[in-house]
Amino acid sequence: MDFFTTEVWTPHGLVTHYVLFVIDLKTRRVQIAGITRSPDEAFMAQVARNLTDYVNVILSPYQAPNCNAFAERFVLSIKSECLNRMIFFGEGSLRRACSSFLEHYHSERAHQGLGNERIERVERRGGRAMLNARSDSADC
Repeated sequence: MDFFTTEVWTPHGLVTHYVLFVIDLKTRRVQIAGITRSPDEAFMAQVARNLTDYVNVILSPYQAPNCNAFAERFVLSIKSECLNRMIFFGEGSLRRACSSFLEHYHSERAHQGLGNERIERVERRGGRAMLNARSDSADC
């Protein structure tokens, strides 16, 4: 579970929104737990109530920066592939963009190490680029 921020235009000007997401490390499924302008105690309490019904909490080891690599990679992906390319007018447009990206992330985007196809290299034959893909669940 982690936050990332993005800027949204509102009638009152540019406002920072905090997006809280949860990632299942085994399947790499991501869910948006909430979006808010101020992640205060009331917001976190409500998110905790929503999540405790179906999420098993596994704490990461103390001062282990490598344990956050999957979350950091997801933030890099959603920001570089989606959010940094858009201008949002209101929280609703941010929610729609996050929802659409998650749909793409879970169904269309290949995750290395999960048995999905991965592009190995591009070969040029007769002026056309040929992609060689392979499925290999041993790579992580």
